[in-house]
Amino acid sequence: MSQNKRLIGALLWACAVVAALIWVVIWASENRPKIDLMDLLPQNQVVSAEEKVLQSRFSSLHQNSVTLAVEIDDSFKEVAALKAVIGNWDKAHDAFTQTERPSSVEALIPLLKEVAQRGLTQKDRSFLENARPEELLQTALQKATSPVGSVFFTFAEDPLGLAENRLANLFNQWRISTDGELLTVKDGGKTYALFFFTVDNRVVMAESASVEAAVSQLKAELTKLLPEKSIVLSGLPLFSAAAASAAQTELTVIGLLSTLGIIAITWFWFGNLRALVLILTVSAQALLMAVAVTVTVLGEVHLITLVFGTTLIGITVDYSSHFLCARLSKDEAPEKTIKRLLPSLTLALVSTAVGFALMACTPFPGLKQMALFCVSGIIAAYVAVLLWLPLLNRTAFTFRQPLMRLVSFLNTLPSIGSVSSPARWCLSFAALLFLATGLPQLELRASLSDLNNPPEALLEDTQKISHLLNAPSLSQYFLIKAKTLDELLEKEEALKKELSMAKIPGVTFSSTADWVASDSNAKEVMELKTHACLTVNASLQTVLGASLDCTVKENLRYEDLARELSPLGILPPLYEDESGVSALILVRGLSSANIDAVKSLAQPQNGVYWRNYPEQISELLAQYCEKIAWLLAAAMACTVIILTAFFKKEAWRAYLPCFLGIAFTLALFGWMGIGLSLFSLLACVLLLGLGLDYGIFLTANPQGNLHTVAAITFAVLTTLLSFGLLAFSSTPALRSFGLCVMAGELIIWCLTPALRRQSED
Repeated sequence: MSQNKRLIGALLWACAVVAALIWVVIWASENRPKIDLMDLLPQNQVVSAEEKVLQSRFSSLHQNSVTLAVEIDDSFKEVAALKAVIGNWDKAHDAFTQTERPSSVEALIPLLKEVAQRGLTQKDRSFLENARPEELLQTALQKATSPVGSVFFTFAEDPLGLAENRLANLFNQWRISTDGELLTVKDGGKTYALFFFTVDNRVVMAESASVEAAVSQLKAELTKLLPEKSIVLSGLPLFSAAAASAAQTELTVIGLLSTLGIIAITWFWFGNLRALVLILTVSAQALLMAVAVTVTVLGEVHLITLVFGTTLIGITVDYSSHFLCARLSKDEAPEKTIKRLLPSLTLALVSTAVGFALMACTPFPGLKQMALFCVSGIIAAYVAVLLWLPLLNRTAFTFRQPLMRLVSFLNTLPSIGSVSSPARWCLSFAALLFLATGLPQLELRASLSDLNNPPEALLEDTQKISHLLNAPSLSQYFLIKAKTLDELLEKEEALKKELSMAKIPGVTFSSTADWVASDSNAKEVMELKTHACLTVNASLQTVLGASLDCTVKENLRYEDLARELSPLGILPPLYEDESGVSALILVRGLSSANIDAVKSLAQPQNGVYWRNYPEQISELLAQYCEKIAWLLAAAMACTVIILTAFFKKEAWRAYLPCFLGIAFTLALFGWMGIGLSLFSLLACVLLLGLGLDYGIFLTANPQGNLHTVAAITFAVLTTLLSFGLLAFSSTPALRSFGLCVMAGELIIWCLTPALRRQSED
């Protein structure tokens, strides 16, 4: 490339970088990175389209809500003080807004009475089906003469107490009641006052640390008011704040440590501010271009991608370092240097891009995003090195004595070809023994915990709130599919009957059939109640002097109930499309002891499916572990072919250190009892791309050995400072990834010179 063409290309690339900067600033002014780790998963392969819609409708009222439960005494008299503390705190923090909820259900009583008068509990239905006339009369007389009347129904409306029992059954779905000026719930002999807040998610994302500080302040103030009392605070926004805060902290810490470490190493290597500026400029524009390409192609960027993307610094530094190290104390034109390095730089780019391309082959949206981010970043670094550095670095750097002594020492370390034959046999046997004993101990661990690790205290508070509110699970449920609404209701009624017969302690269902009966069931209920009423009517007329109205009201329609109950999140939603109707049956009281019994009630052949969200995610992760393993094997095979075509009989020196390094890393994980996860496998894929660079450069430049060793050592150290620092991440996925890269890089670094040509000693 001529000087003029290179200058034009450099200017055009500079314009592209400036345009990318403007675009990223505009995007960031209106958007924020995503923070939900579940966005990393292919949702359509975990839950079906209708499940996703139904889940979102169930959770829409709660996704921005936070619930506070404060333990109080039954004779608590400091209501005003408690409400003042919470009110003042709420006013001081704009992110939180206190809300009132119709949790005491008084406003719903007229509608609930209508529902109760049209249904029967399973116990009352069995009673009506088997009761003798005298038993029915005795029940009615007891009801009529009882000194304690029904709160909601007159004797004429409910002579046998059937509607009252049904209403009590509906009320059991709520444990909340109004106690004076507070909403309260009782549990285990203790009383808790409840308060509800909505949270602005934009504040959670932008100021997660301040949200956590506000929560801590509220707990401290309430503890001061009510010492030794339990204070529980939970909600999805708090999990989001914890995740965002952790990711932002890691983004800052890992990025800062990586940058400072690279600055220190660069100064030791070159002792020149110009070299440092050149390296940081190439890396900075690579990160900028990576963000710009990602938001342009995908329209979004995840915070975890940015944390992962800080490791891009270690990769992009490699390209700059090879160019700068090749010019240490060499008085040659920079164009000649770049031309000499171009084949190995290009081969290194291709090998690294292949590793990230394999990540993009997975159906994980988050991994595709990370792959796009990193591939675009390393391409940007490659282009900048080719176009900018020959123009910006016209003079060579001094091969400083400390660096010379270091690389000379590394270069004099024995290779496998320089040791005696018995030593080679012993080393080979020890390596095989290590692999043979370590690899079989490796265990596959694919679970939801690989993706998320929320604070233990927050999980405990969430479990406590769910128990207090008797909230059903949204991660384990039944999915019902039918062609019509009436068929769906029949299937739900059959499932509830199966639960009643199974007698699983503490387990109840929340379904559409709690509120609306199928046509056949409504007809049966009408016949049973009419027959019972007529049976006792003549005798009651003689005793009471008045007859009963035995007309049973018609069944309620789902549409009528939906208008009143759906906005409150009480009536389970439906999903309708051209194939039919679907609904979820949520389960209360699930535990590890009864989940198998509940699961056994599913009847897939009848359109009643059991769904276990965490279990499905784990199965999906396990499937992709297998796919990644095959992709890794395929990539290794492709690498052998490409490098053999390039290096001929010396190709094994380029790829064998990397292959052995990956095998030794997995064996080490087996010895240490560290499970093999999807993300450690992906780290092996990345090791294939990174580790091959060292073998490629050392094999491609046998004559410039000291310069090549200096560049390789610089690349390894900077990679350890970027990817390796992920080993200290609080996110299990990134921690597993970083630990694997750290161990693999060190092993490959040791093996690459050990397998170099003997003549290079």
